[in-house]
Amino acid sequence: MSDKNEMIISGVPPEERTGTPEATPIQNESENLIPAAPNRQKFTNIRSDQRVVTIERNSEVTTQADKQMKHFLELLASLRSRHILTGKLEGVEVSESGEPRASLYYGEFKILIPSFELIDPPESFRDMDPNEVMRYLITKRLGAEIDFVVKGIDQEANLVVASRKEAMALRRRQFFFGQDRDSNNLLYEGVIAEARVVSTIRTGIFVELFGVEAFISSQELSYQRILDATTAYVPGQRVLVKVLSLVRGPSQSVQVMLSVKQTQRNPYDSIVEKYIPGNHYIGTVTMVDVNGVFVALDGGVDCLCMYPARGIPLIGSRVTVRIHKADPETRRVNGDIIHTAGRIE
Repeated sequence: MSDKNEMIISGVPPEERTGTPEATPIQNESENLIPAAPNRQKFTNIRSDQRVVTIERNSEVTTQADKQMKHFLELLASLRSRHILTGKLEGVEVSESGEPRASLYYGEFKILIPSFELIDPPESFRDMDPNEVMRYLITKRLGAEIDFVVKGIDQEANLVVASRKEAMALRRRQFFFGQDRDSNNLLYEGVIAEARVVSTIRTGIFVELFGVEAFISSQELSYQRILDATTAYVPGQRVLVKVLSLVRGPSQSVQVMLSVKQTQRNPYDSIVEKYIPGNHYIGTVTMVDVNGVFVALDGGVDCLCMYPARGIPLIGSRVTVRIHKADPETRRVNGDIIHTAGRIE
């Protein structure tokens, strides 16, 4: 396979080949690339005529050959009808020309997604090498769950070229512009939906919500302080989000603002019942500044404590706090650290 991901595109009309790399075919005969009846022997390490004896009567076992055939047919359906498939990004590779591309596996088939078919480039590369920037952005997404549409298959080499951006466009059309039987939008302001974490940085996370990527700052991740979102979230997670705002633009573009914490009950609404002055509660030190020591109590709120006389505990230390005051109006909890158990590594 060449560095430009050259593939035969079979079964896709020319007008639907958006985003497909311009390439010359690997083979001139498409029927050799995608035969009407794939050779079962190619996909198996057991004899195709060998019967499998199962432990339970009248049950079936899926052999490796069956699984590989199933994967091939699913890839073929995606190629011919733009059926959306899903997988997890496993690697980032660089061609001889320096172009980065993401890789994942669908059964025994290796899926390659060129960078321009995976993510939109930044508005400015800030005088840096565009290929290096795109490679970094793909690396930050490793482990993320993504959708893709097949653009070409090389059956002999078990290689596939795909597009994530085309799959995202299909998802947007279905969920942001589609309607239910009562002509209501499927997604709207105030709705709670499931999103995928695709990348994380210290100040927040990037998620994909049905074909739309959005950034959620750490202030909207939790009612407690989060100093580094990468310690709490990783690509590949699924999270519930609340749609705070939604703007449908031209050409089926969408902009959304999302919140994770607003899908949850506000723990500060019940601090009077949970935290009784004079009693002791456990938590983790999250921040130290001129105001004192901030402790994330296990009940879901932050407590501001005075500096302990025995020394300031390290961030990450497990501590016991004696509550002084829990004010529901200001939503503040104050206390003293009376015991430090040690730091969590």
